[in-house]
Amino acid sequence: MPKDSTKEERDIVVKMSLEGHKNEEIADTVGYTKSTVYKIIQRAKIRGTTERPMSPTKPRSLSVRDERALVRTVKRERDAPLQDITNTLPSKVSTRTVQRTLHSRGIASCVSVKKPFLTKERKVKRLMFAKDHKDWTVDQWRKVIWTDESTFEVGKNVRRRRVWREPSEKYNEDCLEPTFKSGRTSIMVWCAFADNQKAGPAIIPPKRRSAKDFVDIVYERHLKEFKNKLVDCVLMEGGAPIHTSCVSQEWRKLHHIPKINWPPCSPDLNPLENIWLSMKTDIHKRNPRPKDAKQMTQAVLEEWKAIPAKRLESLVATMPQRIQDVIDAKGGSTRW
Repeated sequence: MPKDSTKEERDIVVKMSLEGHKNEEIADTVGYTKSTVYKIIQRAKIRGTTERPMSPTKPRSLSVRDERALVRTVKRERDAPLQDITNTLPSKVSTRTVQRTLHSRGIASCVSVKKPFLTKERKVKRLMFAKDHKDWTVDQWRKVIWTDESTFEVGKNVRRRRVWREPSEKYNEDCLEPTFKSGRTSIMVWCAFADNQKAGPAIIPPKRRSAKDFVDIVYERHLKEFKNKLVDCVLMEGGAPIHTSCVSQEWRKLHHIPKINWPPCSPDLNPLENIWLSMKTDIHKRNPRPKDAKQMTQAVLEEWKAIPAKRLESLVATMPQRIQDVIDAKGGSTRW
């Protein structure tokens, strides 16, 4: 019988047949083919009804209890292979069944998010910092000089590239992800901003990365002039040795630059981390991309200069939410 026929229509077919109407006449009346009318009448005779038969329900491959055990297993063994997880179940099922069951529970295999390792002590310090600053307004965060260093590596893609191609196009030039022999060539960059004003970038040469060099290249050439343009600002720096050395501390004291007590392993609280990611992404999209340190340096200078003031302001405006997220995570990692 047609899938879209209703019980009322099938009842009409059977009733007309019982009244002696021929199949051709019934077909013209209800708009079905003669073969369809015949099938409806025959099935009604056999079943004694025009109701559609219930589809047989396939028995569950895994019981509710097995599903609960499965969820507990994957949450205990986060990186276990699917086959190993399947082998732990008392019921004999396929890996595909296990995968479908997990998907129905909202659980899927995903790429792990990279975050700094947080010990219990580090979590406590992050939580204390967040609680101490939970009442800070956006205006107060605008008075922070956000600083950070990052490495820009030639030939490195910060995001996985996907291309549309046919199987035969696998090695076409426009489908490849090119690498260079200078893939390990990199430059270290220091940048800073406060509210919507930028400082830097400062390029730190490979052989000049001691604390004294950092003071000469960064503090003297960039931070001192930038700080003099601001009013009542406080410096934000991570816990790298070049920041905590006696040479750096003495320079900051001499120039009356107060420093915020920054918690360890907290890139999620520094808006500059978002800038680094967008800069590296944009540099990788360049055509052609930088192939040596000189070209990478020029690209960094151009990308830093191109960052709009509104972008900086919007990032600073996220600070109250970042602080709250750390509190909600009890000092743990957040989405930022």
